[in-house]
Amino acid sequence: MNELQVPEGQLTFDAEGNDDPNSPWYSRRAHVPGGVSGVTLGRGYDLGNFSQKFVEAGLEKAGIDPGPWRGAFGLKGQEAANWLKVNKPGLPEITRAQQRELFIMTYAGLKADVVRISNKADVLQVYGATNFDTLDRRILDIVVDLRYRGDYSGATRKRVQPCMVRNDVAGMAEVIRDREFWRNVPEDRFRRRVDFIESGSAPQAMPVQAAARQPRKHVVEPGESLDKLSARFQVSIDAIVNANRDKLKTWGSVQGFNAGEEIQIP
Repeated sequence: MNELQVPEGQLTFDAEGNDDPNSPWYSRRAHVPGGVSGVTLGRGYDLGNFSQKFVEAGLEKAGIDPGPWRGAFGLKGQEAANWLKVNKPGLPEITRAQQRELFIMTYAGLKADVVRISNKADVLQVYGATNFDTLDRRILDIVVDLRYRGDYSGATRKRVQPCMVRNDVAGMAEVIRDREFWRNVPEDRFRRRVDFIESGSAPQAMPVQAAARQPRKHVVEPGESLDKLSARFQVSIDAIVNANRDKLKTWGSVQGFNAGEEIQIP
């Protein structure tokens, strides 16, 4: 197996770093991409995102000892950069296999988020429904890459979403080629997106609805908090809450579900 090839999202994987130890974009060493990012492993696994239990469970799933990284959990921006500056000399590099596994988990979560956003009532009302079972893979991969870098917003959806709804590759290519519209996107990322959407074909894969995690029913166990559910199923707390708002309970400052309640895991 080529550990620098991923089952989906190769555009994003290649754009998020390289495997040259002498390059400033070498991704198997911990780094802070900038802005409000946290300490990041591999091609986009941000230790500042989600709950501590969620991040720790993801590291363990990829075969990474969480111990050296715990101090970075939840840190963002300058706090993350300061932590990395102090601790970097003692931190291990991750392997290619570990990097690949972290990316697969991260990409699946963001792809599911694109589906979630597209199916929100306000988005459906304005743009109509996207058929993800037949959506061209080039369009899907581009939109997930937009989400990955933070470029899939209410403002950009005004031009992106209609192309998704129409499954319009030519229309999406026209949007992606508009340099003025994407003026805040780095040149390398911009060129990669243009080259990708203009390519004649994209790798085939099972439909996104089948490839993404399907909603599952789960009966809440005694003592099973939102943090524990998030870590157990590798789904963000926000996603669990949004899928079960009618069953969510509040006890003082704590939210969760009654033991024995059947909920949906997105």
